[in-house]
Amino acid sequence: MSNMNNNLKNIILIVLGISLLGITVAYASLSTRLNISGNANVQQTTWDVIFEDFSDASPANTTLEETNTGVIKNVSTNSTKITNFEADLKKPGDVVVYNFDIRNRGTIDARLQSFTNALTCTNQSACSNITYTVVCKDSSNNTINNNYVLAKNTEVNCSLSLLYNTNASIEDDITASVSADWIFIQN
Repeated sequence: MSNMNNNLKNIILIVLGISLLGITVAYASLSTRLNISGNANVQQTTWDVIFEDFSDASPANTTLEETNTGVIKNVSTNSTKITNFEADLKKPGDVVVYNFDIRNRGTIDARLQSFTNALTCTNQSACSNITYTVVCKDSSNNTINNNYVLAKNTEVNCSLSLLYNTNASIEDDITASVSADWIFIQN
């Protein structure tokens, strides 16, 4: 029996030795240091959609070949707004044209989410004698609409015009106020 006890002890010692060796190897593999090296460059992004290059294209000639008597009475501009736009139109055929650019100087493409405009007159019935248009075109001469993507470092040229319809009966001077609102978001 002592031989059997010795054999059993030897087997237990061998199993314990193998187990200890396995635990040592497992610990060594789990405690290995992982080194990651490299460089990452992160560039700053900017949002910069603005109005620029404002110009009054009036006076022009009317369809009656007379000097245009329509004038811009008031307009306030800065890089993000055109406000207080008022024009005075004196006779049919008068037109007021105001040009400007919408420029994306940022590093992020901008998408036109919505565009709204409104016209109010000193005499609301007189507004029916005025045609109000705002047209913006890109470098390919495409008219921009909602969801238009204004790519970074590009611009669109815009023209805002008020026309005292040539077929209107002559009324008193019409003073008109306009608004136009472009809402751009990140694309």
